[in-house]
Amino acid sequence: MPDDFTLNCWPNNINCFAWSQDGDLAVAGGEHVELLTPKFHPFVQIKTTDTLWHNVHIRINSFTLQEQPTLKPASFREWSIGEEISPITVVSLAWSYRGLSKQRRAVLGVLTSNLLLSIWESTSKPWLADGWRRTLVINHTLKAYFSTMLHTDKDKSFRRRVRIRAFVWGSTSHQHAVDSTSEFLAVCNDCDEIIILRVQLASSILLADQSPSAAVVAHFKASSVDDGVMNTPPLTFEEMMSHRAYRSTLSWSPWIRSESGESTSFLVYPSGSHIQVHKVSASHSNDSEPIKMAFDDPQSVELPMRDKAPISWLPTLSEDGTLRMVTFTQESVVCVTFHDDGETTISPLNLHSISDHWDMPSGVTFTDTSYPLVHFVFHLSTPRASQTTLSLLRHKEKEHECPEAGWRQQLRDKMAIYSAEHELRGNVKAKVYGITSSPFGYFTATCTSFHPGDQLEYTIPIDQLCSVDISEARTMDDEAFEPPSEGWNSDVTVVSSEFLTFALKRWICRRHAWDDRVALAEALWAQLSNTVKPGPSSDFSRTRLPLDEAIAKHYTSASPDIETSPYNFVVPLRQELFDQIAQKRFRIGRLIDASVLSKEPALEDDIPVLRHLCRAVDKLLPLFTGDDELSHRLARIFGMLSIMVFSDAPMNGADPSTVPSEVVENCDICDAPVAFDDCRSAKCSHGHRFIRCQLTFMTIQAPGITKYCGVCGKPFITEEWVHKVVSESHAKRESANTSSSLPSLALLLLATCDVCLYCGGKFVR
Repeated sequence: MPDDFTLNCWPNNINCFAWSQDGDLAVAGGEHVELLTPKFHPFVQIKTTDTLWHNVHIRINSFTLQEQPTLKPASFREWSIGEEISPITVVSLAWSYRGLSKQRRAVLGVLTSNLLLSIWESTSKPWLADGWRRTLVINHTLKAYFSTMLHTDKDKSFRRRVRIRAFVWGSTSHQHAVDSTSEFLAVCNDCDEIIILRVQLASSILLADQSPSAAVVAHFKASSVDDGVMNTPPLTFEEMMSHRAYRSTLSWSPWIRSESGESTSFLVYPSGSHIQVHKVSASHSNDSEPIKMAFDDPQSVELPMRDKAPISWLPTLSEDGTLRMVTFTQESVVCVTFHDDGETTISPLNLHSISDHWDMPSGVTFTDTSYPLVHFVFHLSTPRASQTTLSLLRHKEKEHECPEAGWRQQLRDKMAIYSAEHELRGNVKAKVYGITSSPFGYFTATCTSFHPGDQLEYTIPIDQLCSVDISEARTMDDEAFEPPSEGWNSDVTVVSSEFLTFALKRWICRRHAWDDRVALAEALWAQLSNTVKPGPSSDFSRTRLPLDEAIAKHYTSASPDIETSPYNFVVPLRQELFDQIAQKRFRIGRLIDASVLSKEPALEDDIPVLRHLCRAVDKLLPLFTGDDELSHRLARIFGMLSIMVFSDAPMNGADPSTVPSEVVENCDICDAPVAFDDCRSAKCSHGHRFIRCQLTFMTIQAPGITKYCGVCGKPFITEEWVHKVVSESHAKRESANTSSSLPSLALLLLATCDVCLYCGGKFVR
């Protein structure tokens, strides 16, 4: 399959290139964001000439009056070119680390030149532009927050406080928490203040009545260091920009968990010839209380960073328990180690001299081999750089040789092709706008445009093209799909099923013919299943009750209607269905079958999952079979399903005389009874056929209420339809004064299984 993708744009900024945990690539293209989303063909053998990408073109410079109200002209001290007359182009973008959106999808933060920070999420089909929407503008939260502190009409700094100059998501490890409904976000405003926010979207059907929101958690002035440079007027542009009144770069490290249950991370930003480091502590006693955060006074470390130099953190701890950050000074590439043992120790180390590169570094990222490698690029001088890949172990006694990365060879090949096509005789300039790596460090991607090197270039927008090139960063031989190495969060189930399917399909297309697939699938399963670890894993130490204990707590609670929250059941039920080793290995096997064998599973292959689901539902039935008619229907359905999966009865109704059946539903067309004698489909007594939801096993009889797994293609009923039916039933119970605080069993199952129960894939409409 092709290793490159051509986009019809020139990125307007450097380091505007990001790869999400779902496998989606985002490129800032002026007034648009170009998204590359993995393309999946469930159970279809793809050819080496097929592309695995959808290209989505999202326009980000269009705001409604609610999103961007009309502003009155500002005074000279408050006036901002970006806010008032900007063409509204992308300044920076970044994916959230957790799945904040529905079905655990990552959301995209986009900062535009009008100083507005927007949160974009996928609502239905991520490969269509209409499937993305702007769901939140963070500036509105800042406006509401500062309105309570300042007199908006009198305080001249109010408008400056609402403008956002830089942002960063609160970093996490690759392992997602089971109840990841919120994410931390740090922003810097025009008054050089740093604001920490908690962003929460309506990611669950149980939060359907809650609108997307952000709340301020902390607010403090960015610390500055007076290093004496500005005692006299600035002599260079670099001196002036290094002392401007706001921070253009923020960086947040991964979290370090301690045995005491407290987690620690570091918030870093440049300050003149130093960097300021805030130690961030977070603790969480139980699920009913919010996470408590504390910010220590900043620690100053002398490190003269280049202006707007990119910063990247190694996503895992080193062997000695330290965090490592890589950035750029005027003279060298620097690795900064952070060690927290009660007292924070910060140690910069020069890795490689870059004094001969006058242009800006445009990106830095890490990949995983037998030891971590750091890759970095420059905007203009990458092709002639003596070294662009470094080992973080080179300062130890045993140095590791760093072979040339695959993306560097791809860059040279593209330059040669461009030279031949335009008869330039090798006079080609390459502008590299950024480099990023995929989850687990399997692949690297670069974004590059090519230009004549010995003449002026005249182009029109249709000719402005850039190339996104993907290369393998890991050593994957022809015999095995190499799993993540130890220390790089080696459990392959912590990344999305979409990305793992993409990685498997790409590896197969490049290395294997279309024969002997069974042996290959068995080898892959044996190798990847050994990496599975029990869950759940969270970024904070949290008290999580198993399902049995959660049910027992409800019965023993003095005030169950007050103390019992739906999430007291969602979290343990999600543990029960998703985080046990057997379930994780089953999902790996299902992904391998779809990617390698292109095999659609038989009904008997689903029996392990169905048995586990029936056991979990059986524990919940006494709680959720009150006056809710839908829950009563599910009780009858799962009663019949249990007879099927725990006995030798046929699963597909091959012999109706031996299949236990019971009328549990009626046909919406003719009102004839519909018996439960097949797990995948149903037929009424008059012959009308329907498919069944593969979670609730109710028949799907109405149009527009079906969603499908984007990886394995299984059908499921939509939570909106269930919510409507439950709401109508709840209204009737309220009128009869028989309402309950607990949600419907159907809603609980849909809220728990926000991804496919069988393969972990995300749903599409």
